[in-house]
Amino acid sequence: MKSREVGDAFRDGLVAAGGSIVTDGRVVYSYQMMIARKQSDGTVEIIDRKHSPSRTTSKHIGYVEGACSGAKVVQGFGKPGKQ
Repeated sequence: MKSREVGDAFRDGLVAAGGSIVTDGRVVYSYQMMIARKQSDGTVEIIDRKHSPSRTTSKHIGYVEGACSGAKVVQGFGKPGKQ
């Protein structure tokens, strides 16, 4: 699967991987950094691109943003269930 397609799979709740981006349908990782997650109410949270450690991770964040319109941009993720 192409990296850009992983955002669509995440939106649809599917397991997918493409290069260094992977999702279990609930969480998306770029390399090993969580970049997006779905809350139990269906709200999608995506990390702000300003907090991306690399160009590739920034692209991955963009793929998820493009697939999940209306997602909430957050500064980062703390412990599960908290921001």
